Amino acid sequence: MDEIRMHIHDFQVEGPEFQQLTNNAKVIYNSKTHTFAYKPEFDIQTSAELLEYLRQMPDQGGLEVKKLNDSYLADKLTKVVSELRESKQVLAITDKDNRARYLFYNNWPNEDNAIDQEMKTSWMRMQVPDENELAEEMKRAGLKPTQIEKGEEEKVEVKKPKRAQRKT
Repeated sequence: MDEIRMHIHDFQVEGPEFQQLTNNAKVIYNSKTHTFAYKPEFDIQTSAELLEYLRQMPDQGGLEVKKLNDSYLADKLTKVVSELRESKQVLAITDKDNRARYLFYNNWPNEDNAIDQEMKTSWMRMQVPDENELAEEMKRAGLKPTQIEKGEEEKVEVKKPKRAQRKT
């Protein structure tokens, strides 16, 4: 984290700087100590607070990890996330480098989420038809393929407006 400096400045309570800072959504003013503090989007400072926040948002989907870069947890975020993942308290959607991108609270941390053998064998028995057969089966089922073959695509000619010729 960059070097943090404390600047002592005697703000006039009615001064324009004081008013701008107190009206700023990203600044918290403590009237007892007469100090200002940065207000992150997520006021999460510990792994326990992160876990509790994730637990309270089950229907809202996961939390994007890069949004936590703004929080006070940012300097130790990768360590905290990896510890929570190892202890199976959170589930993560990762990128190709196995870095967490989204976090979800794990409602069943002690259960083994392994897929049973019967499901695996039935999955392996399924055969996907080749592209031509798949398109025909989709048409029979009343579904449209997502891509149209170039041969089937109707070409529509678009007339371009004629350009005016210059008279010299």
